[in-house]
Amino acid sequence: MRAVAEDAPDGRVLHGTAGGRDAMARGRPVALATAVVLVLEAVGIGVLFWAVGVMADRQEMSLDGLGPHLVAASARTCGAVLGVHLVLCGALLLRAALTGRPASCSSARPSWTVCSARSPPPW
Repeated sequence: MRAVAEDAPDGRVLHGTAGGRDAMARGRPVALATAVVLVLEAVGIGVLFWAVGVMADRQEMSLDGLGPHLVAASARTCGAVLGVHLVLCGALLLRAALTGRPASCSSARPSWTVCSARSPPPW
């Protein structure tokens, strides 16, 4: 943020940073929408991995000698863990949207890092 000087209505010059609380207020709807999208994504990922587990179980698929029940259970477990993680990230964003403060606790940092780690775009 850049430093700015503004004239107050009474003639004083106010010094501060550009944006300030107004920038945080503008970010609230974005955080709220992102939280909703993350929760919906968590549900979709959970359903997808549950379906993969059902297919692996019904078709008796094995992976390098592992039993089909183990493949199905691991797919379901992976979907559950990923879904819970996405719901946690959505809850942190919802908290930030409702309170107007970013979640800056040390336990939230690993979740933000993992959730924001994306591969670079193909272009």
